[in-house]
Amino acid sequence: MRALSIADHVCLLDIYPARERAIEGVSSERLAEQIGRRAVKLDKDCAVEYVLRNTHGAIAIMGAGDLEQIKSRFIKLINK
Repeated sequence: MRALSIADHVCLLDIYPARERAIEGVSSERLAEQIGRRAVKLDKDCAVEYVLRNTHGAIAIMGAGDLEQIKSRFIKLINK
């Protein structure tokens, strides 16, 4: 949590359990609240555009699921 709280911006998408059960009380909204004002919960349909409009510099994308669509969208919009 500390590492995320020192980032300039933290954009969180929904959390989906993979093969395990969802952990009660764990959600993107709750993480955003705990991280503080630098964190925002976004819908995946608008996340890329939000990040490109509101941040500058290095962007790290992390997750346990398929991030290929998000990566491809970043590349497409950056190369416009």
